[in-house]
Amino acid sequence: MALDLINLTPRLPPASVGYLLAETVGRLPEAGFDRQRPLAAWLNALRGATGVDLGKIGATLCAPPAHGRVSVRDVLTATLRGSAVDATLLKRLPGGADTPMSLPNLAHALFRQEKALLLAGGAP
Repeated sequence: MALDLINLTPRLPPASVGYLLAETVGRLPEAGFDRQRPLAAWLNALRGATGVDLGKIGATLCAPPAHGRVSVRDVLTATLRGSAVDATLLKRLPGGADTPMSLPNLAHALFRQEKALLLAGGAP
């Protein structure tokens, strides 16, 4: 959903778009704001998804930085592009792999952070 919204919204969307995304995802079965899991668990669940070409999705996102701190979006992008969750990248994430996240917050973070990179001139 987040990636679809990135392509459907104007270059600088209103902040309400990200919140609407989070509220929509939060209404999906077993995806409420109160259902938090460590970020690494969400990434592992994503890697276990079948029937979706994750590499193709990851290729449309801006590449994560080679050095320094990374964002949730960077870790998610690397997971989509790779064959496994990158443990060294998770160590560069503030809070680490055990950062608790809900699926609605994860979708909101992906949307917001990817839009920011695109506005700054980032490229897939």
